[in-house]
Amino acid sequence: MDSPLVQESESFLFPQKRIRIVPMHIDRGIFFDVKEDVGEKVRTIYLWEDLWIRKNVLVKTWLAGEICGRRPVFARNCRLQAIKKEEADLFFEESHLLGAARAKYYYGLYCRGQLAAAAAFSNMRMMRRGERLCRSAEWVRYASLPETRMVGGMGKLLSAFVMEHQPDDVMSYANKDWSEGAAYIKLGFEAAGETPPQAYWLDPQTMQRYPLKRHPIPQLHWKRVHGLGSLKFMKKYENNSTIFVE
Repeated sequence: MDSPLVQESESFLFPQKRIRIVPMHIDRGIFFDVKEDVGEKVRTIYLWEDLWIRKNVLVKTWLAGEICGRRPVFARNCRLQAIKKEEADLFFEESHLLGAARAKYYYGLYCRGQLAAAAAFSNMRMMRRGERLCRSAEWVRYASLPETRMVGGMGKLLSAFVMEHQPDDVMSYANKDWSEGAAYIKLGFEAAGETPPQAYWLDPQTMQRYPLKRHPIPQLHWKRVHGLGSLKFMKKYENNSTIFVE
């Protein structure tokens, strides 16, 4: 197991970004009372020690890209197709900081025969929006190869899903630990809410997190850790919504 990054919370400032390292033993009160004092133009990335240990190689590659930039790959030069869950899950485990997640539909972009970006979407859910019933889907995951920047990739994969399944709206979440959702805004999504800081049980032997709600009684060796929560975004299409009848 890798040694801890730091004994206390520390920050490292780069142009337009600040990385705040958070050790596993840090007290929640200390962490969430931290004041941002470097100006509105600097985005803070919160790096938790357990993520650093569990996905060390990916985190290092991802941080290098955040600081130094990534090699651009253009989605228009890639082949788009639906992909199987097994291939998508493996790609997300290797390329997304949160790993794979449960979804229904998977799409990929292939560049020179290699899967270079992937997106996962949920099944359709009927949601009431005012007086209408709408077909709503969640954009569960998106990732590209960590050393690359897939130019136009998110939009191309989203468009493929929308054209095939015709949702009335698509929602997604940006993890506040490392994102403010700028990519969603560029795609025409609008802010639609926010989830509060989330508590988890952390198994320090495996570095796996478990939601507090699903595991109210922890194992003796588990530690309690937190995340900043998420920002919710939604894009409306309203192609197939129907009048709701009581």
